[in-house]
Amino acid sequence: MIRLEAEMIESASWGLGVFGKLYEGTHFAFQRRRINEEIWLPAELQFEGSGRIVFFKFRVEGGSEYWDYKKFTVGSSITYHP
Repeated sequence: MIRLEAEMIESASWGLGVFGKLYEGTHFAFQRRRINEEIWLPAELQFEGSGRIVFFKFRVEGGSEYWDYKKFTVGSSITYHP
């Protein structure tokens, strides 16, 4: 999976709508990128949506972008002295 996008086509509620509700149109996107031709790592995460928790309505827009991955190696040894 390189890219995942999801959008609420219908509102979803918890606890019969008393505890919370996520409204229709909420959008989520996640993307990965291949690094050093070796491994797929997260590249971007975006969220945009609105809802309600108990009596508080909210609208959220945000995201994160990941970059500047560094490859490193670690060496270790175990020595036993009787």
